[in-house]
Amino acid sequence: MSQYDSLHDEVDDLETVEGITPLAATMLPDPFGPLLRKLIRQGSMTVEEIAAELGLDPDTAQHLGSHLAAKGYLREEEHEASGGTVYRVYLARIRKHSIPLDL
Repeated sequence: MSQYDSLHDEVDDLETVEGITPLAATMLPDPFGPLLRKLIRQGSMTVEEIAAELGLDPDTAQHLGSHLAAKGYLREEEHEASGGTVYRVYLARIRKHSIPLDL
């Protein structure tokens, strides 16, 4: 099995979410946990940066990025200046809890 197939299977095994919290990013398996934490710190990464981070070619990195976006972990955006794809972590909304006043 190739590295790509292995990573693709690992993405398939991830739970589908509507965004991720920084705490949940620390619990993801390698190499996705470190990648998402770095994306949170940097704000965004190009396909080429993700490829370099994971040791993949850009086409494979774009496919995995799109797969992570479909699972709800990333946002995929077209970068107008470079004409390429940029990925950002899709951060989950933290819900406020309404506490009754008559406690």
